This record gives sequence, C-alpha cells and structure tokens, in this order.
Amino acid sequence: VSCTFGSDWFDLRVQGLRGRTFRLRRGRLHANIDPENSKYLVKENRVVVILRKASKGTWGELVAKKSAAPPRIDKEDDPTKSIMSLMKNMYDEGDDEMKRMIAKAWTDSQDGKTPGRDKPELY
Repeated sequence: VSCTFGSDWFDLRVQGLRGRTFRLRRGRLHANIDPENSKYLVKENRVVVILRKASKGTWGELVAKKSAAPPRIDKEDDPTKSIMSLMKNMYDEGDDEMKRMIAKAWTDSQDGKTPGRDKPELY
C-alpha cells in the first residue's frame, strides 16, 4: 500500500490484494491540503486516508465542483424551455438551501401566492 499527496490531490495504490492492483486518485480537491502532514493508515480490512487541510475551513465536499459552462442559447428554442433548463441546472447543482428556495418559489407560483399576481389583469 502506498499513497502520494500533492497540494490539491492524492493517489492511493493497493498492490497485490487478492492478486489485483487497486488505485484511487482524487484531484481538484475542494481546497489545498498539506502534503507533509497528510497520511494513510492500513487497518485490517481498510485503508484510511487522512488529509490535513492547508488552511482552516469547512469542506462540504471532497472534490471541488466543476465550473458550469454557460448555457447555450438557441434562437429557435422555446424561451420557456430554456428557462426550465436553467432552473433544472440550478436545482441539480445547488446546495440544499438553493433547492428549498426553488421548491418554495415553484409551490407558491402554483398556489397563486406569487407577489403581484393578486391584481386582475386589464386587457
């Protein structure tokens, strides 16, 4: 068993386990780590990788999220479809608070609680 650490990655290798070689590589970590103080421990039934953060802070995820590509705008597409696609992307990649806000806005709009909707429309 061996593990190599970089400033924002680690590479764990397990060789000769039941005649096979296993590898776990993680790059683009949420933030930088301290390679000198990061380590791994070999237990009876597992390997524990301990990553020491380079600076204080909380990580919500081990690996940083990929940056979203800007949405493509097709002039022939239905505008409603584009907005729904944008909302779906925001929901899929958002945190729990973002999902709650989107769900509340959707529910309110379906129940007629949207601000400004209580006024009758004039033709």
